[in-house]
Amino acid sequence: MSESRRQYRVGEMIRDLISSLLLKGFRDPRVQGFITVTKVSITSDLTLARVYVSIMKDDPVKQQDVLDGLKKASGYIKSNIAKELALRHTPDLEFKLDTSLDFTERIDQLLKESKPKGVKKDE
Repeated sequence: MSESRRQYRVGEMIRDLISSLLLKGFRDPRVQGFITVTKVSITSDLTLARVYVSIMKDDPVKQQDVLDGLKKASGYIKSNIAKELALRHTPDLEFKLDTSLDFTERIDQLLKESKPKGVKKDE
């Protein structure tokens, strides 16, 4: 089932707010570097927001550290969302790693490797 227009709008507003908070920075040193909020998916009752982030670090341990830092800061982030958005209830935040960019890079790499090299036409 696809999300409603309201779910989409609330998700986009939350994505924008979290992105601006990430630009301002956090005290937690784990939440540093190139972190991009790629998508926010909201449940139909608007009680849970799944926040998908892309982290520009190759090491999975460092990526998990960033996710842990975001989870720890979720109360702070949620309070900022509550201040900015006029919602009856502010959704709980669940941070997840978005691996779609890694998947896209892998497909691109495989396509480049599969191209035949030096193929000459018969004369």
